[in-house]
Amino acid sequence: WKARGCFPQSCSFSGLGAGEQPRVSLTYGVSRWEEANETFPGAAATDAKDGAICAAGSVFLQDVGTTTRQTFDVRSWDLTIDFASSALMGPGGNDAYQVITGAVRTKAAASLTLTADAEASGTNTFLGIYTGTALQHCLVTLSSVAGKSIAFYFKNCRPTNYVTQVAADGINRRSTTLQALTGPTTTSEETAASWVLAMA
Repeated sequence: WKARGCFPQSCSFSGLGAGEQPRVSLTYGVSRWEEANETFPGAAATDAKDGAICAAGSVFLQDVGTTTRQTFDVRSWDLTIDFASSALMGPGGNDAYQVITGAVRTKAAASLTLTADAEASGTNTFLGIYTGTALQHCLVTLSSVAGKSIAFYFKNCRPTNYVTQVAADGINRRSTTLQALTGPTTTSEETAASWVLAMA
C-alpha cells in the first residue's frame, strides 16, 4: 500500500541524555491509501551510517538579547513537544473514497526541564531567572562533532514552575522548567518558531 497525503500528528524525542543516542518518533495521518505492487525493500545497498551520541555538548541559558556565554552543568534535561494537527474533511479528493483533503497544524508548543548541579551556598541562578522579568533563550547542544552536530534552540522562554531542589545520585541539584514561546522576531516562520532543531 502507498500512503498518500500524509501529515504529522505527533512528535516526541528520546535519548537526549549524556551518552544516549537521540531519536525522534513521528506519527502521521494518511489522507488516502493506494494499492501498490512493488519490490520492498529495495535491492540497492545503502551507505553505512553510525548515529551521533550525546557527548561534548553544552547548555547555554541567557536573557533574550544577551549573547554573553552562560552555561550550566546540566546533568539531565527533558523536552516535551505538545504538537497537534487537524484533518480537513471535504470534497475534491483524488479518488472516489477520499474524505481528507488537507490538514492544518494547530499547535507545536515545547517545554523543557533542566536539572543542574546546585551552585555554591547563597547562589541560585535558576531562582533569579524565575523571579526576574527577562525572558530567556536557551541553546542545548547534544553533539558538536562535525557532520554529526545536533542542537535545539529555544529563542524565547519563560519559567513556568518554581525552582525545585532534588537529590539525584546523592548530589544536590536544582531543576527549572521553561516554556518556549514564539520567537522575539516574527518576520518569518523561521524567526517566529518557538523551537528549532539544527543538524550539521
